[in-house]
Amino acid sequence: MNIFDKIAHHYDSPKQLALANIITTEIQKKLGNLIGATLLDYGCGTGLIGLEIAAGFKEILFVDPSEEMIRIVD
Repeated sequence: MNIFDKIAHHYDSPKQLALANIITTEIQKKLGNLIGATLLDYGCGTGLIGLEIAAGFKEILFVDPSEEMIRIVD
């Protein structure tokens, strides 16, 4: 079991949520309009960022080495 499997259910702390909001804002500025594209969230964790920027994408693929993190995203 990797370390992220162990902390997955406690990962979305207020600090992580605040950081995800900052990162999401910056990513959205860079992405622009990609309506209909496929988004790959590599190292997605619990999906804090990918789920926020998913609107407008045709499809989003979540990838993470932690099976527990992927279970939370699903």
